[in-house]
Amino acid sequence: MPRIPRPLSIHMELTGPWRSPDRDRFLKQVKHIDINPRIASLLEKPTWSVASLMPPADLDKSEITREKLHHLLRLSALPPPANEAEESEMMETLAQQIHFVKEIQKVDTTGVEPLVAIRDETVEAQQESQFTKESLAHFLALEERRGKSGRIRRRRDTEPVPPQDTRPKRFLPEKADDRLKDPFALSDDPGFEADKKRGQYFVVRRSGKDTEHPG
Repeated sequence: MPRIPRPLSIHMELTGPWRSPDRDRFLKQVKHIDINPRIASLLEKPTWSVASLMPPADLDKSEITREKLHHLLRLSALPPPANEAEESEMMETLAQQIHFVKEIQKVDTTGVEPLVAIRDETVEAQQESQFTKESLAHFLALEERRGKSGRIRRRRDTEPVPPQDTRPKRFLPEKADDRLKDPFALSDDPGFEADKKRGQYFVVRRSGKDTEHPG
């Protein structure tokens, strides 16, 4: 494989002390990397840019009307724009987002298997979601054999007690449940949003006039 005479310097972001034996040894290992000239020539002439996903300056914005914008805001339980300038900015942003989605939809996905769900596909996550004897032990403990044939029946007078998960869990502040003592007591004060959130979800109160606009 041919090599270019000029080396490529790589600046890395490392954590830890500014000078240490481990850091110096690591920097010596990756001090210079030679790139194949074919790869270098390809990088010099890009064939695609993310700018192609952005709308042109003369984008037709007639698709997004004021009525459609307010209808989408009602469906999303979002407040209407405060003035005409904010309304115009929201309509322009929505038009750009729709253009971006349409450009993404043009990508050929022939032969690509769609995602069933957005979830953790690692081996550890799959093992945690599998049913095992240990995970079903509290249900199996309620089964007993009855009759001459030994038919298995579950005791109805006892509730299953799942085992306690002793594994340490990472605390995520954004997923903390900040419910009040009365989870169904919602304030009428629009400036007080704390009691409108239930964990990761928001409670939306629909008024009578909102129900007149079908979704």
